[in-house]
Amino acid sequence: MIYIQLIGFLAFAVLVLSFYKKKVSTIISYQIVSNFAYTVHYFLLGALSGAYISFIGIFRNIAVLKVKKHKKVLVAVVISL
Repeated sequence: MIYIQLIGFLAFAVLVLSFYKKKVSTIISYQIVSNFAYTVHYFLLGALSGAYISFIGIFRNIAVLKVKKHKKVLVAVVISL
């Protein structure tokens, strides 16, 4: 059980670390890694709804990373919600 909590702590640490980065692409890349770790964390805890939300967040962040124009980013984020 302790390893599951360590995965959650790692996800949180990566998320906090992402806000110290300067480039938007680096921030979003760190957040993708964080969302993946949160997905594994919630899945191992048996919290499937939390795992599902974090899994969707991965694809939302990938969409934001791939789309360059601001209007398209807004549409991509709204669609992923």
